[in-house]
Amino acid sequence: MMSVDLASLYIKTGAKNMPTVFLLTDAQVPDERFLVLINDLLASGAVPDLFSDEDVEGIIAGVRKEVPDLGLTDTKENCWRSFCVSPWWMHAESPSLEVPSHHELCRY
Repeated sequence: MMSVDLASLYIKTGAKNMPTVFLLTDAQVPDERFLVLINDLLASGAVPDLFSDEDVEGIIAGVRKEVPDLGLTDTKENCWRSFCVSPWWMHAESPSLEVPSHHELCRY
């Protein structure tokens, strides 16, 4: 259930551009494994294996038209990154230096 909720949150914020606040208290952590997912989210913007390959292709198709507006080349990687990461990161001069875990960002 944790992954389903997190995937839903990603769709709302990344594909539908709905402003969202993610507020979590320790009392709301159902299982320690959930903290691993949250750590991945906070460290890189991506949670490994959150979406199936079919879901990833659908998400990429859904955000593809927005990628050129960000000043990026229309590639699968750029589409996925624009879905996973806030647009401020996409324009950072050297984002991997700002946040060390971003060098492995959003591997699909």
